[in-house]
Amino acid sequence: MKLLPWWLFIISTIMTEILGSVPKAKAAERQQFSIESTAKKWQQAIHSKRYDRARTLCESWLGANTNARVKAEAHKCLANVELASSTGTAPIGTSDIVVGPRPPWYLDPGASRAIKHLTDGITLSPDDITIHQGRLHIVSYSLYRNELPRYLKLTLNTYPQREGLHYWLAYCEELETYKDFGLMMEFLHVLEERFPNEARVHARLRELFSETAKDGQALSHAKRAIELDPKDAEN
Repeated sequence: MKLLPWWLFIISTIMTEILGSVPKAKAAERQQFSIESTAKKWQQAIHSKRYDRARTLCESWLGANTNARVKAEAHKCLANVELASSTGTAPIGTSDIVVGPRPPWYLDPGASRAIKHLTDGITLSPDDITIHQGRLHIVSYSLYRNELPRYLKLTLNTYPQREGLHYWLAYCEELETYKDFGLMMEFLHVLEERFPNEARVHARLRELFSETAKDGQALSHAKRAIELDPKDAEN
């Protein structure tokens, strides 16, 4: 599986909620414009490989008297700068981490610095799901891969909304591609603990247990998925 360019994964998805009075709406529109302009500036610099320009720009936002969302954008930008020169191939000797073919890899120290920036960004803007996605993506393609379940727990503690489940389940496909079934099991159990009544989680566990020839457990999760969502024929 080819690793897509890092700048595509940590994108800014800012949604505007215009409620209340007209003056309040106008203020929200001005703030939205400011945040979107901020995101556009760093994304253009990263896309054109002007990494020094991106770093200088974003570090200035961290030091300025800007709001938390703008500072979160700065951390997204700096995470991408760190990854710019840190993409390689999974090192030989990581077979205990990656069971299947060695995937494209984020190398240290860039990977650890990028994870730190995104963690800081989440603190500033915990409802920005793209920062959570970016952090999980980097963790899953770095030497921190075995820590993916732990980082998922951190994300769920900060972003517990049910609508995020679709995105978290998508990481199982990456793990399955490299036949990393043990890590996939841990990852799914974290989701099961948080979403015990979600048919999609039990359906995915059923698939995993079937893949690993554990038919009894597969049947148990299949039955639970059907109980929770009897209209879903795939279960």
